[in-house]
Order: sequence, then structure tokens, then C-alpha cells
Amino acid sequence: MSIGPPPLWNYKDGVYDMSHRRITTQLMNGLAFGGPCAHEFKTLTLAFNEIGSEGLINTCTWFKKYSTTHMLRLDISFNNIDDGGAEALGKCDVLINNLEHLHVAGNSITGKGFGHIVEGFKRSPSLIGLDCSGNNGNIDGACHLARLLEAPGTRLASLRLGGNKIDVE
Repeated sequence: MSIGPPPLWNYKDGVYDMSHRRITTQLMNGLAFGGPCAHEFKTLTLAFNEIGSEGLINTCTWFKKYSTTHMLRLDISFNNIDDGGAEALGKCDVLINNLEHLHVAGNSITGKGFGHIVEGFKRSPSLIGLDCSGNNGNIDGACHLARLLEAPGTRLASLRLGGNKIDVE
């Protein structure tokens, strides 16, 4: 029996776990155009990698290309995603319509990026949990996220903002 690195795509029943794989933006760009068919995804975990906004933008393009309409959970926590990646998420309609849980903790998203996420997901009837903790959010970002809680038909039950720069003066 040989012991080697774990497979890049750890897949079981629609759950793809690619956390802690040292995936970079460049590798993600390659996977986005040559990886498994994204329409099979129910859960995709890309946490604790080195994916930047460009990699996430291309991944959103990949989701659209393969009509990723069954994904319920996306975890892109602890990468190098900034407001550009947040904007791509906010425009990724195939995710917005069905995603129940979005984890973007530990990135570099500011209040402006939170605004992009809110613009997309405020029309989502499915989002239940949103983890934005540990980013570079500010009071403006918190106000954007409050709009998400006030959106008609929202199901959002969990919103995490800890570790941001939200000070009320």
C-alpha cells in the first residue's frame, strides 16, 4: 500500500472537499476549465487555500457554464479573496438561486464587497447562513448586511460578522 498526497478532488455524494490543498489562483483557473462537472456539486469546500479573486471570478464562470444549480453550501473561507471576488459572487445567479450557506470568513472583503454580496443575495429565497467573519468589513459593510436581513422573503437565520472592523461611534 502506497501513501501519497490526498486526491485533489475528494468527492462523495455531491460533496467536494478541496480544503487545505494549497490551491492557488492559477491552479483554480485551470481547474475551472478542466475539473469535474460543477452541476454535480451540492457542497464545495475550498477553505484554507490561496485562491484570489481572479480564481473565484473564473470559478463563478465555471459554475455558470455547467449550470451549477444544486449547490447548497459554498465555503471559500481563509483564501485571498477581496471585493472583486465578492462582486463575482453577487453576480453568480446560478448560486444565488439555491445556495443555503455561504462562508467567506477570513478573506480581505471590505464593506464595499459586502455590498456586492448583498446586492446578489437579497433576492435569494434560499440563503440561511452567511459567515463574513474575519474580513475587513466596516460599519458600512454591516449596514449592507443589515439590508439583507430586511429583504422581503429572507430566510437568513445566521449572520456572522465577528473579527471585522465594525465600530459604532
